[in-house]
Amino acid sequence: FDNRASRLGALEPLVNALIAGLHLREDYRVLDIGTGTGRLGLMLHDKLSKGCVVGVDSGRGMLKLAREKTAQRGIENYWLVRGEAESLPFLPRVFDSVCMMMSFHHFADPERATREVHRILKPQGSLSSLDPILNEPRNDDDRRLNEAIEEAFQEAHGPEFRFFTVAQLRELFSAAGLSISDCQVNEVSF
Repeated sequence: FDNRASRLGALEPLVNALIAGLHLREDYRVLDIGTGTGRLGLMLHDKLSKGCVVGVDSGRGMLKLAREKTAQRGIENYWLVRGEAESLPFLPRVFDSVCMMMSFHHFADPERATREVHRILKPQGSLSSLDPILNEPRNDDDRRLNEAIEEAFQEAHGPEFRFFTVAQLRELFSAAGLSISDCQVNEVSF
């Protein structure tokens, strides 16, 4: 883990697991959906000496910051594209791996976004995602707690903001045609 990554603090072991889940080879094409300011893409680029990272994000301001970082460091294998997860501007089956770090809960249409991931991934490609999840509700109190958590975050981030349980995520990914080979749930205190 380099200096840029160490700023992630408590997320460091989770980011390491996300990167390991990509099963990278040096010639891979990797799509970073919700790339934001480029934190993950910048960590991936030097692992891909013959490949590349493409970061896609809907936020102009975020992409501007990512472009500034890549220009400052003279990085040539990390490209940035403005776009939505629900309609990725790429041909089918062009990426070896796809990653999403702390972005899935922001997607307006998660069902469509997962279908898009399936569309652009090569056969046998890898998806690795890191996102907060809700506990599976065991009773009405748990359901109300999950609803209150979502309402609080929607108030701050917008109506599309949505956390999922592991079961809901499994269902979304399976419905899109993706198979799940590994799912890790970790508790991290912030």
